[in-house]
Amino acid sequence: MVRFSVFALAKILKNLPKSLIFCLIFLSGIQQVKAADLVLNGGLLPSEQGWNVGTDFNLPPDVTTDGDALTINTIGKAPPSYGQFTLFYRNVGIDGTTPYSINSIEVTLKVLEVTEKHNFADASVAFLPSYDASDFAGVPLDRFQMIYFNEDSIGWGDETQSFAIDTTNDFHTYRLTIDNTGLAKLFVDNVFALQRSNFKTNGVIAFGDQTNDLNLESRFAVKSILVDRTPIVPEPSTALSAFLMLGYGVFMRRQYLNRRSKS
Repeated sequence: MVRFSVFALAKILKNLPKSLIFCLIFLSGIQQVKAADLVLNGGLLPSEQGWNVGTDFNLPPDVTTDGDALTINTIGKAPPSYGQFTLFYRNVGIDGTTPYSINSIEVTLKVLEVTEKHNFADASVAFLPSYDASDFAGVPLDRFQMIYFNEDSIGWGDETQSFAIDTTNDFHTYRLTIDNTGLAKLFVDNVFALQRSNFKTNGVIAFGDQTNDLNLESRFAVKSILVDRTPIVPEPSTALSAFLMLGYGVFMRRQYLNRRSKS
């Protein structure tokens, strides 16, 4: 069936101008060039954008927006002798029934106040590129490869690497890239900062105050989160482009053989 369709397409292409053929191939593939998906807009509350939230003590999250950025606060919220945990999470690895592989995640964030610096695998301002909600703070892998934000530095949750930066002076853009070998690199305002191998994500991302440790509280603002992702199953336009190129290849092969037979 596929062979018949390809040869039928070759016959159709035979009667078309080459310029039109190239135009069809270009248009069939152009849909593959996509902007990253905006999965969090700071002008709206997370609950309005498909995000879930986990907190302790059944407290509602202290999150507000000024129309441009979200502000999340856990300072002064927990009962005495306890820490307040507030983590927002969303599955970006699947959209409807289409699974995706994640190429990069970009977070624009500003730390406003951190009461104390992070602990090993715990942070009051954290971004988790992978999150398993079966453990409120994330399973060990999530916590080791999460990114913590102190007022004067960022780093991996397992403290294998850190990067000095004033996270409070302005909004900074943190972009995490993940290649198909599992190599992850973090850039801050396009400047290389961190790297680790064997990086894994389950498609669920999270941000917030990730720990209920005493005295680890924070207030920070988020403008946006963007995710660049690729469908694991090719989209229809990918298949169409490949089909057209295959048909054009058969057509050109026939043209070449016809010229040889006449010479």
